[in-house]
Amino acid sequence: MTGSSRPPACAPSPRCSPTGRPTRAIAAARSRPSSINYEDRGDAVLLLLGQEAWEPFAARVTSTGKRLHREWVQAAFADVVGSLSDTSHTETIDLLVAATDVSVWKIWRRDQGRSRDETIERMLRLAASVADKTGRDAS
Repeated sequence: MTGSSRPPACAPSPRCSPTGRPTRAIAAARSRPSSINYEDRGDAVLLLLGQEAWEPFAARVTSTGKRLHREWVQAAFADVVGSLSDTSHTETIDLLVAATDVSVWKIWRRDQGRSRDETIERMLRLAASVADKTGRDAS
């Protein structure tokens, strides 16, 4: 159906519900996929993170980046965490921040040599597992 707000159907898999619809987390993360695509700046971010303990400029840049990443997670997964208690909300945001962090990208993309698409898909599946568990626990 053209113009529908529903996500497109997909084959049942870890990223899709048994009904063949993307999980809430996958749909949310896919709404801003460039935010978990570290291809252009991931290596530079990793270098700055390695210098933040002793280099003031690196510390400022990474501090801002960490804040922006957390804000993106809160916005991208708002439908997942919006109705949670304060404690559950904070814990879930923490887990989603970790699931979409540049260090996770590094493990799959650089250390294991996965393709860009494989890496993003794994990060989305990791985030979806957090969100899906949160949804089951809240029910």
